[in-house]
Amino acid sequence: MIETAAGRLRFLRERSEFRSAAGFARHVGVPEVTYRAHESGLRGFGETQARQYAAALGARWVWLLTGEGRIEPAAAAGQYYPDPGRPPGLSEVYVTDLRPTAAGERDLPVYASAEGGPSGMIVTDEPIDWVRRPDPLLSVRGAFAVYVIGDSMEPRYEQGDMILVHPSRPVQRDDDVLLVAEAEDGGRAALIKRLLAWTGETWSVRQYNPPRDYDLPRSAWQQIYVVVGKYNRR
Repeated sequence: MIETAAGRLRFLRERSEFRSAAGFARHVGVPEVTYRAHESGLRGFGETQARQYAAALGARWVWLLTGEGRIEPAAAAGQYYPDPGRPPGLSEVYVTDLRPTAAGERDLPVYASAEGGPSGMIVTDEPIDWVRRPDPLLSVRGAFAVYVIGDSMEPRYEQGDMILVHPSRPVQRDDDVLLVAEAEDGGRAALIKRLLAWTGETWSVRQYNPPRDYDLPRSAWQQIYVVVGKYNRR
């Protein structure tokens, strides 16, 4: 058993794609000196920071902070999660469990989607298919694909397209991204958007249909993934 929150944080980071503390700090938008103090145990951290770190590392924040319960989030199939901070009328992706795959596998897990009401769609907690990995994801642990429902990102992403997601590549301005909010029970709600900029408090994003730029609170959308491509709908 790992006795300290700092030790658990380092364990999670080292088992992920983030080989350096500096790279992970940049990914989550925390000053490197602050993150290193958290990981080394020189400075403690609370629930808000634990939620942010755990979401980015695919773990439960309660385990990270206290060592209690499971490390991994539990699946919550078929549930709809309200979308904090999302303007009404946008189509979204709802992801319940993004499970890692072994590095080097040539098959990519694909999560199905179904209409989830006026505010988005629901994604199954188990893969419904496995497809060929594109070159950018050949050896990427935790890579996955999700079917798109809705038209807020047309014509770039249309209903039925399959987005291909890199879970650990650092984001840059003008990346297409999947933003994720973790529900209390481990479920995850997500948005597909173009990333314009960010601060310590907000993500500035763009949608295409209808055209609109707006901000999302980082306190609600703690995790962000780079979309590296898509398979067009068949």
